[in-house]
Amino acid sequence: MSDVLVSLIVFVGTCVAALVGFWVQRRLPESHQNDATKSSVRLTIGMMATLTSILLGMVTASAKETYDAGNAVITSMAVDILTLDQILDNYGAESASARQQLRDSLHYRIETIEAGDAYFIADQTAVKGISMMERLYNTIHSLAPTNELQRDLRSRALEILGGRVSYGDGNLAQQRWFFTVKPASIPQVFLVVVFGWLVLEFFCFGIFSTRNATVLTTIAVGSLIVASAVFLILELENPMSGFLRVPTESLRLAEQLLTK
Repeated sequence: MSDVLVSLIVFVGTCVAALVGFWVQRRLPESHQNDATKSSVRLTIGMMATLTSILLGMVTASAKETYDAGNAVITSMAVDILTLDQILDNYGAESASARQQLRDSLHYRIETIEAGDAYFIADQTAVKGISMMERLYNTIHSLAPTNELQRDLRSRALEILGGRVSYGDGNLAQQRWFFTVKPASIPQVFLVVVFGWLVLEFFCFGIFSTRNATVLTTIAVGSLIVASAVFLILELENPMSGFLRVPTESLRLAEQLLTK
């Protein structure tokens, strides 16, 4: 189910719940609509609204961390690729083939990241054979150093590509899998429970609110805000698809620098 559709369901569901509350209000006896009853119910609604806002805030923060982690991986990949290219350039003309493979791999990675679903298709292909990064590792490993400097540069290149040395967490061979083996998405049961809370809250709003255009407009705006919050959570937790994808500007800049 798409993020837009889920958000639309939240918006429509909360609005309908409020309208049902207005309908129920007309059928309540006067003794259930006195000031004492409204005061008690408002305390309960306030507690429910506070719990819901805290929960949505925590989930939004968690989804934002997932998005930031994806952005950090993109940046670290760009830095590692530029560093690796400089090392190979310093190695000498023998590394020309490896540098070209690095450029091709970077261009392919940018295209698959920007394509969204193509990224996962590419990963399925990679696990069934030798990935471009593994081929590059084999090419660098096959270099035959003729002096101490070249041996050191070859070792550094292999470390950045598949060892422990890198700008970010992991190395280039590992970072490419971040978006495939990503943090678990929000469970559907969680979304159902939150949706139920919101429906009950807006239902209570409808029961104990004055029926006029201002109140109706306020409830509609509140439903829109809540639905947009759910939309942002769903978008941020999956940085490879949707409207809020991780930007690839750093990789694009690295590609430009590699071609110079």
